[in-house]
Amino acid sequence: MNPLGLLLVLQIIANPCAANLQNLYLASYHSPQAARSLEQVCNYREIPEPFASAYRGISQMMLCRYTSNPFKKLSYFLNGKTLLDAAINQAPTISELRFLRFTVQTNAPGFLLYKDNIEEDKKDILSHLLAGNNHNTVCLPFDKTIYSYMATSPFCSANERKELTQHMSHLTKQ
Repeated sequence: MNPLGLLLVLQIIANPCAANLQNLYLASYHSPQAARSLEQVCNYREIPEPFASAYRGISQMMLCRYTSNPFKKLSYFLNGKTLLDAAINQAPTISELRFLRFTVQTNAPGFLLYKDNIEEDKKDILSHLLAGNNHNTVCLPFDKTIYSYMATSPFCSANERKELTQHMSHLTKQ
């Protein structure tokens, strides 16, 4: 692991709040080190369930991006899917977890047959965002990420995307 990656892991272990998990999740899209770090951080005892399982599952799924072995990819994916779905079953009202699954399901290849919850998760996420239940200042940057992702998702209707954009614009003016 490079020194910057080690520093990030040590910082997160020292302060394992949701914002740090979210930052590692976002970084793991572009960095295999971040995906591995996310997995390691989720094993730290201070990360509460179901977040630890959900983000551990996401880290497994992100590792699919960084291996060329198709058997390893499938193994990572199936392990991650099991962990993520178990976390959501444990806490189905946590929209952040549903967002994680929504991002996976809307990007997973069709042959993996992992697209069953897109509509259900989308409705939950939109309800959460548009009801204004997301004003946790620690997580505000991640909320913006969720708004941006959903407002550009082809899985949201034009009206839903417009409503999200207007709502986000209204929030940033406050």
